[in-house]
Amino acid sequence: MKNLNKKQSLIIAAAMAFFSAAAIFVYLKQLRIEMTSEAGLVAGTVINREQTYFNAYGEFIALEELPKSEALQISLEKNKYFTLMRIEVIEDTVILHARCTKGFFKGTELYAKYNKRDGMTEYEIREKTKIPFTRLFFPVS
Repeated sequence: MKNLNKKQSLIIAAAMAFFSAAAIFVYLKQLRIEMTSEAGLVAGTVINREQTYFNAYGEFIALEELPKSEALQISLEKNKYFTLMRIEVIEDTVILHARCTKGFFKGTELYAKYNKRDGMTEYEIREKTKIPFTRLFFPVS
């Protein structure tokens, strides 16, 4: 096998570093997609169950910060990202706060506001990551 000179070795090392960095950013993007998808599922499930509860009892149910609710028949314990939820009720408005408690997105919060008359009026993922510069490359949509 032929020995590589310094210039060839430098080019190979630079190419490996570039492809390694690209792979890391692709992985981080995939994690964000998974987290965003789970946030939508959590918001949809909670709001749907709150509507069902409202139809049965004529009011929404508020919850302290817990991983599950027997009344709403929801459990977030097996979720990968959003594992805790808190539900506030103000008259005919439900405000959902779901949090990531571990992993890469620890501290990220899902905020969703649902009103019986107007439907979903606010939806936001307040993202926190362990690597702050990822917001520059992957803005929250």
